Amino acid sequence: MRYEEAAVQLSHFKIEELKEGDTFVFRDRFSAVDVDEFARLSGDVSPLHVSSDYAKKSGFEDRVVHGVLSTGLVSRMIGVHLPGVQSIISSINIKFIKPIIIDTDLEVTGEVTQVSLAVGVVIVKVKVTSMDQSVNFVTADVTVKIRK
Repeated sequence: MRYEEAAVQLSHFKIEELKEGDTFVFRDRFSAVDVDEFARLSGDVSPLHVSSDYAKKSGFEDRVVHGVLSTGLVSRMIGVHLPGVQSIISSINIKFIKPIIIDTDLEVTGEVTQVSLAVGVVIVKVKVTSMDQSVNFVTADVTVKIRK
C-alpha cells in the first residue's frame, strides 16, 4: 500500500500490519537557514556548506547541504512514518550519491523490503530524490526493530 504525508501525523504501524512493498512518500527541502542552523549545532562550518561564493567557485550551483543533515530525512521516515513511533533503528547502510544543493525540492520514499515477524524487524529502503525522481541524492537500507 502507498501512503503520502498530508500533514505531519505520527504512524503507529505494528509489524503484523506491514508487508513487503508498502511505501510512504513525503516532500521537503533544506533552506539556507536550515543549513546554517545545522552548521551551528554540529560545528561543521566547512565553507562548502556556509559560503555561496566558495561553493560556486568549487563547481556547485550553490551551498551544499550537509550529508548528515540529509540523514535526518531517513530518520524522519522511520521514526514518524514508516514504520513510525514504535521503531528503533538498529543499523543504516547509507550512500550519498550526489550532493543536495540548498532549496532543492526533494521527495523522500520509504519502501518495506523485508519483514521478519520472528525477530520483530523490518528493513526499509529509503530514497531521497529530486521531485521528478530523475536525480538520486541518498539511498539507505535501514534495519528497524519494532517495539510492541
